[in-house]
Amino acid sequence: MIRCIVFDWDGVFTRNFYDGILSVVDDRNRLVELEWRYSDTMDSAGFWEDLRRELAPERSKRELVALFNREEMTGLLDRLPEFEGYTLVLLSNQVTERTDYIRRTFDLSRFDHVFFSNEVGLKKPNEDIYRYVLEKIGMRAEECVFVDDTPENVEAAKRVGMEGILFRSKGQMREEMRAMGVRGSGGNITWR
Repeated sequence: MIRCIVFDWDGVFTRNFYDGILSVVDDRNRLVELEWRYSDTMDSAGFWEDLRRELAPERSKRELVALFNREEMTGLLDRLPEFEGYTLVLLSNQVTERTDYIRRTFDLSRFDHVFFSNEVGLKKPNEDIYRYVLEKIGMRAEECVFVDDTPENVEAAKRVGMEGILFRSKGQMREEMRAMGVRGSGGNITWR
């Protein structure tokens, strides 16, 4: 029986996370690689140095941070109260400035637990980060469903024993959760 829902941030609560920064950086794959390399450390100075040197030498760090943090919300964050009765967890790979921005900008109190890779020192899809989260929240893997927009991250959660949903839309996620027996506070998840 599912008692806990673990959500990723980017690509689940936000759309087109990289759109802002890709307005000045042409190589999306290199950008993703750089971010991933620095997302398990509190010191992201190397990320910004590498980003400027390799992909955007004419841009200031301040400008890059602002573009990196630009995002469009999916509306799912406002729907979290419908999951009353479930333990809600946020698990996201982030560099330090982005973690700071998310914590400053959004009401994360809807989550019972929040884990950012840079603060934990582990990152998805390393299976140890899922085990770490399970230990900290006191749940068994089979009691949790993990929702992420990256196939490798979902597969890693499944290898640990969690249920997994590859997020493509709120409606698709809702249908998969219903099939797993997840019910909203009114008995159903009502949003589309």
